[in-house]
This record gives sequence, C-alpha cells and structure tokens, in this order.
Amino acid sequence: SRWHSRIQVGLCSLGVMATVTDPSLHEPLVGKTNSDGSAIPDDAAIRRAAWQFEDAIIGKSAGNYPTGPELLEADHLRIRVLSWQKAYNWALVLLVFVSFFETPAWCDNQDTFSFDSNRCPGGPESDHDAEGYGLSGVMYLPPGITMTMEVVVILVIFVKLVLERRLQHSYFNKLTVEDGDLDAGEPVAYFSESQIHIGFFLLAWEIVDITVFAIWRSHCRTAFVPRTGYLCLLPAVQMLMVCIKGVFREFLSVAVFFWGFIVFFAWIAKIVFASLHIEDENFSSFSDCLNTMFVASVCDGFLDVFLDSYTKHRAVGLVWFFYLGIVHVLLLSMMLDTLCAAYKQFSEKNNKHIVAKKVDGIFASFASLTCEPGSTPEYSRSLNQETFCVFCTFLSASPGIPPIDDRTAHVIFKCVDEEKRGTIKITEFTKICSVLQYQFWFIEKYSFVKDSMPSLWDSKCWRWFMTQVEVPNSNFDQLMNYILLLNLVLVVVESNYTVASEPTWMSNLEFVFSWLYLGEVIVKLLIFSWREYWNDHANKFDFFTTFLLLFASLLQHSDPNIQKYANLLRLLRLLRVVKQLKRWEKVQKMVQITVQLVTKSLDILTLLLVVVFFFTSVSVQLFGGIIQKDLLEESGHAEEFENDWIFNCNDMFMACGLWIVMLLVEYEPTLANMYAIIQPSTSSWWSRHCWLLFPLFYMIGVSIVFELVKAFTIEVFMQLQQEVEKKKRRERDVLKQIVPKPTIFETISQTFIDEFSHAGVEVHSKQLGQVGKESMFHRELRKKCKREGVETVEESFDDSMSSGSKRSSGSSSS
Repeated sequence: SRWHSRIQVGLCSLGVMATVTDPSLHEPLVGKTNSDGSAIPDDAAIRRAAWQFEDAIIGKSAGNYPTGPELLEADHLRIRVLSWQKAYNWALVLLVFVSFFETPAWCDNQDTFSFDSNRCPGGPESDHDAEGYGLSGVMYLPPGITMTMEVVVILVIFVKLVLERRLQHSYFNKLTVEDGDLDAGEPVAYFSESQIHIGFFLLAWEIVDITVFAIWRSHCRTAFVPRTGYLCLLPAVQMLMVCIKGVFREFLSVAVFFWGFIVFFAWIAKIVFASLHIEDENFSSFSDCLNTMFVASVCDGFLDVFLDSYTKHRAVGLVWFFYLGIVHVLLLSMMLDTLCAAYKQFSEKNNKHIVAKKVDGIFASFASLTCEPGSTPEYSRSLNQETFCVFCTFLSASPGIPPIDDRTAHVIFKCVDEEKRGTIKITEFTKICSVLQYQFWFIEKYSFVKDSMPSLWDSKCWRWFMTQVEVPNSNFDQLMNYILLLNLVLVVVESNYTVASEPTWMSNLEFVFSWLYLGEVIVKLLIFSWREYWNDHANKFDFFTTFLLLFASLLQHSDPNIQKYANLLRLLRLLRVVKQLKRWEKVQKMVQITVQLVTKSLDILTLLLVVVFFFTSVSVQLFGGIIQKDLLEESGHAEEFENDWIFNCNDMFMACGLWIVMLLVEYEPTLANMYAIIQPSTSSWWSRHCWLLFPLFYMIGVSIVFELVKAFTIEVFMQLQQEVEKKKRRERDVLKQIVPKPTIFETISQTFIDEFSHAGVEVHSKQLGQVGKESMFHRELRKKCKREGVETVEESFDDSMSSGSKRSSGSSSS
C-alpha cells in the first residue's frame, strides 16, 4: 500500500531498515547464452535458486518454493519481510529502552508530557531521599513520550507480522511438503503460523494495556507480558527454548529427586527437632524446615541456618554433614552434568538437522541453475561463470546477503573452480556457502599526498618516512610506545595528588602529551587514506581519545570546573597504555578466544537476558515503592536489613541489579526474607508469599538457563581449544616444510590481494556469520553425494585446516 511504501522509504533513509535493490531491473535473460553457447537460465530459475541458496545459508529449507508468475511476487514479498526485519530488531531495542526509562507505574503519572523529576519520592531532585526509596537516579521519560514510542513499536511489529502472514497464506499454504519427509502432504510452513498468531495476540494485549493506562493511569501495568513475548519470538530464543524442552525431561528426573530429597529431610528435621525439644526458629514449622533445607541446598548459607541447631545438639551435625554431602557434592553436580550431557546431545542432533537442511538447499539451488524447471535434477552438470555472476546479482539483492559486485563474483568463481575448466561442479558450488559468510570491501590505501604531490611521494626521504610508519612494530611505533610509558609514569605520579594540590608542571606536561598524540594521528593520515585509517578499530579509539584529551586539556586551562573530571581523563590516558598490550601474542590469543566465546554465546546470552528482563519487569510492577526504611522500622527489622534495602525494585535499573546479584550468588535468602517480612504490612494485592518469586527465579533462571549458559560455554571453549590445536599443528607443518592446503577464504583473500595490491587498494574482510561445523557439513555432503550418485573427490571434503601436502624441493611456499 501507499502508506507502507512511504514508511519503508523513510526508514531506509534513516538506516533503520535495509535498502532493497531489485535485480529484475536488468535486461531479461531469456534467449541469452553463455560464452560456451549454452543457454543462461531465465530470471525465474535464477531467482528461485538465489532464494533457495540464501535459505540454505541459515539452515532453512522449505523444500518446495513458489513457481511461475507467483515466484516474482513471493520473492519481492520475502525481500520486504527481510527489510522489515531490521526495523523489527531496532523496535525491540527501543522497547527495552522504554522499559528502563519510563516512569514506574507506582509513581505519579498524571502529567503526560512534563519532565518532572519529582514524580517518584527519592528522585534526582526530591527531598524525600531520607525516606529510603533508593531509586537509581536516572531521569524518567514522561508517560506521553513512552506511550508514543510504544505505539511506534507496535506499528513496526504489526507490519512485519502482516507481511509474514501474507507470504505464508498467499504462497506457501498452496504448496505441500514433498514426499520423503515426515510431514509429507502437509502445507509448507515457511513461517510458523502459531508464532504469528501469538504475535497478534501480544499486540492486542499491549494495545489494551496502553489504553487502560492512558485513561485511568493505573498503578500496575501488564505490558511486561507482551514485551517479554516479543523477545521470546526471536529466532535465537525460539531455538533455545526448543533446546530446553528437549533437555527438560532428563533434567526433570534429577530435579525431582533433588526436591524430593529436600522435602524428605525437611520432614525428618521436623520430627527430630520436635522429639528432642530443640527450639530453633529455622525449624519451628514444616514450612520453615522446608525453607531452611532449600537455602542449605542451593547456596553457601547453610552455616547460618544450621549453626544454631548444631550448637544446641552436636549429634545433629552428623545429619547435616550427610545431607550437605549428598546435595552439594552429588545432586547439584549431577544436575550440571545432566544438563551438559543433554545439551551436547541435543546440540549435535540439532546441528546435524540444520546441516542437512543446508546441504539439501544448496543441492536444490544448484539444480535450479543447471536443470530445466520441472525436470529431474541432475547434479552431474556444471555451472558456467556467466550464469554464476547473474546468480550473485540476484543473491546480493537480499538484505540478508552482503553485496557481491561483478568483480567479487569473478574472483569467487575463479577460486572455487579448482580445475580451471571455466565451470564448477556441485562439490565446488557448496564452498560458496562458507565464502558468503564473509564480506569483502576495497579501500584506497594511501593518502591524498600520493596523487596531489607525486614528486614528494616518490622521493627517497618520503619513502624512508613511510617505512618508519607503515611497517608494523616500526621505529615510529617504538617511539610512541616510549611516549606512552612516560605518560604512564605521569599518571601514576598524578594519582598521589588531588586535583587542587596537583603541581602546575604536571598539567602542562599533560597538555604536551595531548599534542604528541595529535601528532601521531596527523602522521598516520599523511601516509594512509582516511578510510584505511578509520577501518582499524584501534585507530578509532586513538582518534577519539586524542581529541577528547586535547579538548579537555584546553578547557581545563580555560574553565576550572572541568578539573573535577581530571581523574576520568587520566583513565583514558591509562587505557591508551593498556591498549598496547595487544602486541603480546598471549594477550592476542586471550582476547581472541574471549571475543569468539562471547560471539558464539550470543544466542544463549540473549535467552538469559530475556529471563532477567522478565523478572525485572514483573518485580517493578509487584514490588515498586514498597521497600522503604520506614516500613523496615515499623516491622522491627531495620537493623537486620540495614544494608539490604538498597536491593529494591522501585525502578527497572534497581530491580535489574537485584536479579543480577541473585543470578551470580545463585540464591540470597536474606533478600527473600526481607520481601516476605515487609510485603504483608502493605495493602498490595500480592499475597504474603511474594518471596516465592525468588525460588522461582532460582528454578528457571539459575538452575536451567544459567546452567545451560555454563554448559554451552564449556562446549564452545573446548571447540576453540581444538581450533587452537589445529592452528599449532598447521604452524608445525610449515616448519616441517609441509604446505597446508589453504582454506577457500584464504585463497579468495590472497587472490584479491594479488589482483588489487599493485593499484594501491587494500582488501579487507569481516566475518558475518558463525563459520564452523565444517567436518559435520562435509560428512553430510558425502552422504548426499552418495545418495545422488555424484562423483566426489575425497580430498575436496577434507578439513583444510589439517590437510597438507609435502613440499617438493625448490618449490615456493603457498
């Protein structure tokens, strides 16, 4: 529709939505031939192949795709869905921002658009802080602004869901799953209709909540339910929820035994203490016994709950020793081991399924490019370079694929074509899947001096100057390292002085160092172009810190008030020194492993953050404004919780801090007791058992999700260690004069360098997806080739990181 097109154009101009290009604008391919005389497939066949290949990259294969005139319409609609996906992701970020900065519902929300800092008692400019509300101190946004942001988010999510539903209902519901699948004969599920319906239900829920809040300004909102629901509909969260469902059965068997053991010993403790007439407030009733045994089982607070009973009757210590040994040494370890084993088993099964989908999608894409529509696929055929370049044009039209120009397409084809026949087979075509997980771009390497002053650029003095700057670990780098060390000494000496007592010569020396850092930036920009300089993240850090320190030094001499931030500026200088640690090989390996560990753990960390977000939002609605020092004094527990009241849920930031602490310590009984004591003295609708939210968080957030994070981290770390060992073997092979077979990525990178280095162009690349599972992919590829009767070369499937060939005498290294 017209309004949808206008919104899409506006979002593309702002960078919120991916820009879409239509490859069908080029000249039609019907009747055109390759250089060898063979016919180039028509637009529909190549469009279908590009769609199949893109789905194969992410491990998604519908099996059956639209054909004929509907293919063009369906593909255009699919690209619109992908372009709105970026806007959808930004909408979720905006929704989380609104959740943290909106005025809490328990505060005064009558003024719709007023930035009143006294909406909540204990706010930034309030004189009620002595009452002990303990807010985070951030400036809350007015309700009118946050509700407007919510409406924008709702519109973006609504458009995305409508487009997905239209694509599924108009095109894929007409298709059926092919024979040989478990769901043969059923409609093709390209998008989950149940998830789309859940999304519409959540939108309706939030619209009702906004309407009720806008009219009556209620002190409790239920918007946390749809907001958490949107996050749960993310593909990464959905996949991990399936994983939790898969491992839950095995985890439940150990969990039932664990909780049964707690209940059994709580019953024993009640009987023993009643028969021995031991008075202990932790064992006065069965519910107290149950809570005590739970606390002793899940955290290190067993000493506090068992000490009194052990002091009064020493024989009870044997019972506690047996109980703690069984629970802490055996059962908790079994729970972690069960999760690790179940997750590893599920992960292997799921990865195998994804890889199988990927292989099937690649074969289907190759068949669409080389076979007539409707005919039986023949995978023994070959693909020409002209057809491949047109295929890359259609493929790069999607927002989910990095741009591939003709130059890049020719280089990829040249590197994939190992036998240099001018055509590629299916086994060579599969390697493109790994290549497309990298993005290549080309940057003019040298600065304006090369073109504007060629005589200076070609002079011997300038060449010598370039060698001092351009080469890594050059003399210029060594000089800057010495300057950084001197600056470090100055920072250490300055730390012994206050801002008022600091000598004048120190501030003047800081000013000199700021100008020296500026000189470093200017020297590099005289050699390298701005894009080449800005492409390095270390240069970005140096650029910002240099100008920030320089402007701060100038302001410090002109405005004395800036001196209160002097310690922060010293920290920036210290960070510049610490950044030089990256030159050490061990530091590089540690940083590289840490970055890869975090990158590969993004999905499981997203699920963990969703759980924390849900409990944070719930606790603000349930407990907002009830944790006060006055209520602690009224209940007579002011001394007991003197330092614990700060862990309140009066706004999102404070509640988030509470649940992060609970996540790290696994369980803190003092906080649960504080909420159990204070809550009954209020008139909130939440009952006396509000503290049960804390055990619930332990069962969901700690016992399942956080343990899964640990299991996943262990598995990823083991994989990274295996990659490090492969790299070490590769280095040893080089020392033994064995030439390791280069990977396809290394081959393409070297080809780009060979072709463009003479023109002063620098080739850069970055990883877009997670490159891995090569061995599993190769095994599945062998099976597929064997089933289809495709002739394979065994060496082409070997892991290039470990394969190698003996170097002949006199030959040059690879």
